[in-house]
Amino acid sequence: MVSLRASRNIAAGDIGNTLECTKTATVTLTSGFSDMQVGETVNLEAHNGASLTVKAASGVSLNYKEGGTANFKSESGNVRFGLLRKSGDNAYIISGQ
Repeated sequence: MVSLRASRNIAAGDIGNTLECTKTATVTLTSGFSDMQVGETVNLEAHNGASLTVKAASGVSLNYKEGGTANFKSESGNVRFGLLRKSGDNAYIISGQ
């Protein structure tokens, strides 16, 4: 589990792991990120009123939209779950949002 307390780009250590967002943060999917292979996943969690935003940079599609954005906001005391999967070159799909 990777605790996410500040905004940053996706990283190699996120692959196959869980990003646990405990404060408001944004994870950006960059076009230069090549460590993740098609079919690999990252689990997403927003905890206790936190807001996790996943944003695609220019040239990257998220849920079939270039530059797309997905938001996960949990209510206080609850956890919101999602799954980020790489579906192609610079293409990602999020479920559970």
